[in-house]
Amino acid sequence: LIAEETPQPLMRPQPALEHNPLEGIDHTVVVARAAARPTLVVHLDTGETATAAAPVVIGRRPKALPGHTAVTVTSPGRETSRIHAVVDIDAEGRLIVTDQDTPNGTRVNDVALEPHRPTIVSPGARLELGDAVVHIEVLVPMSYTDTGSGSGTGSSTAVAHTHKEQES
Repeated sequence: LIAEETPQPLMRPQPALEHNPLEGIDHTVVVARAAARPTLVVHLDTGETATAAAPVVIGRRPKALPGHTAVTVTSPGRETSRIHAVVDIDAEGRLIVTDQDTPNGTRVNDVALEPHRPTIVSPGARLELGDAVVHIEVLVPMSYTDTGSGSGTGSSTAVAHTHKEQES
């Protein structure tokens, strides 16, 4: 009689394990970041300036909106609404102003804006927010492209600090 052998698993030689000298070291994980948003410099008619990352909400006492920076303007006659206008930059780097349906409206170079309608405005244009006048300058980072993440849900808000410009 011939005895049948039980099949045995095929044993292949295993390569020798190399010792990795970096094993166990805490590695830094690199994550993709959204491009830096443009910075807006809001020049007030009082001589003050506010610098903040776009988008911004401008008003007499603006409440922070998710993903927006609040910029407070002085309104001696209280003609500027608490939340008067939203200013942002589109994917092409153009300045966009949206009136927030304010009683005294928003005017650009003496032309009234339609409430809640984003309007392309030239940087440096005269913006009348009730009795407050501002001019907005755009500082666009060289790496800025619209990544679609703009003002995502993880964005925080901050109040821009105003300061007097030094006179020459």
